[in-house]
Amino acid sequence: MNGEVHYLLTRRWAQEAGFTEAEAESLARWNIRTDSGFKGRWRLEFKRYHLVTFGAWRTARAYLAWAVAERSIPHLGVALHSGQDAVGHGWLGSLLHWPGIDLPHRRSPRVRARLEQLTKEWVEAYLDFRVPAHAAPYLPATPPPLPPDLAPLVRAD
Repeated sequence: MNGEVHYLLTRRWAQEAGFTEAEAESLARWNIRTDSGFKGRWRLEFKRYHLVTFGAWRTARAYLAWAVAERSIPHLGVALHSGQDAVGHGWLGSLLHWPGIDLPHRRSPRVRARLEQLTKEWVEAYLDFRVPAHAAPYLPATPPPLPPDLAPLVRAD
């Protein structure tokens, strides 16, 4: 997904769920930073953050479990990024990644609704100090890596 989902909508949905403006901004920044922060982001090891066929769901659940357990907004941002890409790309898009797949207006209303639902559910789980059952088995023993801030954030608004 693009900056509209990873930044603008994530920030809005987080505020609607109860995040402060500053917390929602931080969450959105960590979410979108996942696309630009990792060096060599097109290397095979980083595809797990974006593509279902490379483990985006497992990655998302591990980051979500850590975020809730350790109260880490940065990890929640990465979790949301991976989860949003897993929903937005789906299986076929993970294999082909055709032009326009990252533009929400080019995705079906069903996919857009699933993106909103996933984001709101995970943000609410974080606020409720609740590791969702689907994420609990993936709680890592050490913190998953965060993307470094290698460049200025390009805002989508």
